Amino acid sequence: MKVKKAVKLSIVLGLITVLASGCFGGVEVNQRAFVQLMGIDKSDDMYVVNIQLYHSQSGTGEPDITMANSKTVDGTGPTIFRAIEDAEKKQGKQFFLGHIKLLIIGRNLDAPADELGIFLDSGITPGCPVVYSDDPSGIVATELKDGAFSAEYLLKLMNTSARHGETVYTPLKELTSNVSVLGLSCVLPVISSDGQTISFNGLTFLKDNKVITGYQVSENDVLGVKLLMDDYSNDDRVNVPVTVGGKTATALIIKSDTDMKTDIFNDSIRLKAEINISVQIIENPYGIKEGEIEKAVRENLRDTVISAYSTAVWYNKCDVFNIYKIIRKYNPGYLSNYGDDMLENSILDVKIYDRVIG
Repeated sequence: MKVKKAVKLSIVLGLITVLASGCFGGVEVNQRAFVQLMGIDKSDDMYVVNIQLYHSQSGTGEPDITMANSKTVDGTGPTIFRAIEDAEKKQGKQFFLGHIKLLIIGRNLDAPADELGIFLDSGITPGCPVVYSDDPSGIVATELKDGAFSAEYLLKLMNTSARHGETVYTPLKELTSNVSVLGLSCVLPVISSDGQTISFNGLTFLKDNKVITGYQVSENDVLGVKLLMDDYSNDDRVNVPVTVGGKTATALIIKSDTDMKTDIFNDSIRLKAEINISVQIIENPYGIKEGEIEKAVRENLRDTVISAYSTAVWYNKCDVFNIYKIIRKYNPGYLSNYGDDMLENSILDVKIYDRVIG
């Protein structure tokens, strides 16, 4: 017993020594730079990384919460990590990637799912969101001065947008496994910057390991994608404005659960989506009958879901709703026929059931 206590004491003393010396993995803390955001693209066959680093504006370890507390540095190289090394040389510090809040990819990457897969072994959390931008460098360089860290503020902005049905999350792990491993498609949030503010502008897709930038899901139809992906969380709150006979009202979706099955009709996939929602009428200044508001909400959501499905599956032939997995579960004999033709000619049957909360 005394030996065990002595071992524990030596471990504690060792940790105290390491912490007191200011060392972290053999590197002094003041020799490290903590990466918050990273944009990745290619230009002239060279990788370009745009990196936002934590940089306290107060001159101390404590951030000045009125400032952005960040700085940016760029790097180029024949590989992503060579580009990161180039940025490290410019900064004069070793980068720590474990604090990255968001990865932003551009249109010129050769195979994003494979290229980003290297980060899974580099300390980045598998749940790190991946988004698309026409100008990753512009996003990284935008200073958001409303919080302690630019990246944290951007993540809060993304979280708020997701809660209101204006965007969705695509984690790094999900992107790489769906695209690289299963050969499926995935959805990517689109963000843009005007130099001062950042906004989410609908969704695009990653298919055949290439970014599709032509026909995107509009901001109005993102909710349809969210519902079909069964991506509704407990703290999500989405307002649905409706018009009945020229009069307006608003309902709040509190809960949503989607169940999808497939069958085969004339050698075509029929996807049956049943969406159960709980809604609360929060604005009804004209006294519209509750049943009429419920009907309008169902019609509104059904149109949004069909529009989202048509963009993703019928036009772009992107299986972002895990149709392949559903076929494997309910109609495994048709997996050999699965492909773009079956997606393009698929049939969607949507039923929405609602429960009104007083």
